[in-house]
Amino acid sequence: MALWLDVPVNAASPEYTQVRMYFIRWDTLTRTRLSPSDVRQKHQIYIEVNERALVTQIVSALNERPFKNRGTKEPEEARLVIDLVQETGEIDSFYANQSHLITSDSERYQEYDTRFDDVFDFLRVR
Repeated sequence: MALWLDVPVNAASPEYTQVRMYFIRWDTLTRTRLSPSDVRQKHQIYIEVNERALVTQIVSALNERPFKNRGTKEPEEARLVIDLVQETGEIDSFYANQSHLITSDSERYQEYDTRFDDVFDFLRVR
């Protein structure tokens, strides 16, 4: 699956129509490291965004800074999963722990910081 962040600057980006977010609170203790699939299945919070302006805002927040190469494909623990649904039905996914936002193939990341809290208010749940 090609990620939307790989699209050249001059090409048209995919049109996203929906964002699905799955979240397990940062402070929830688990016996095993959670994968994105685990978070989708066992989520504590699920949010589906269908309003075009909010979808655009979320996609813009994810695209604000470039992703860096991790140097490994070893997955990190997931607590937040973000699925971006294209008009075609294809899904581009990202996952995060408290430190990094990571592409679904686990190859690239960006630092997770408080700028996401402005977009994802539900992460402030304690």
